[in-house]
Amino acid sequence: MIDLIQQKFESEYFTYIKQIYRYFYFRTSSHETAEDLASSVFSKYWKKLKEGAEIINTKALLYTMAHGVLVDHYRASNHNVSVSIEMIDQSKVAEADETQNALEIDEDIKQLGKFLDLIKEEYKEILVLYYIEELKPSQIAKILNKKEATVRVTIHRALNALRKIYEKK
Repeated sequence: MIDLIQQKFESEYFTYIKQIYRYFYFRTSSHETAEDLASSVFSKYWKKLKEGAEIINTKALLYTMAHGVLVDHYRASNHNVSVSIEMIDQSKVAEADETQNALEIDEDIKQLGKFLDLIKEEYKEILVLYYIEELKPSQIAKILNKKEATVRVTIHRALNALRKIYEKK
């Protein structure tokens, strides 16, 4: 029985560790903190598996745990959140075929990071989950314990807020 649980854990760990780490890194700007928080999430996940909990949607569960761990981290440390250029997935820039395209994309990412710093925290979190982590509104709703319609409206409002900031600059 433990072998099956360990196999499931290892499979899910290798499937989701990069995504969970990226979620934390984008939110904390610290490699060490992101690693610690991701480790905490998978520790909690291991405990759930050992308890025999029935897990229907692993990805939603892990992001729900990650959200809770992040909230606890901020409560304990009382940090302000900011988005820096390094937090955006630079691998997308590296994949560009031409140097000119890469430079243009890099500049767009820098600008996006500045704009994200200017919107409400709730908007920032939902945009990160939707566009960076590529979660569906239904998955985001489960993670944040909100209705799916609320998530869709918040995505729309967040994009409008970004658009207004962009038009002012």
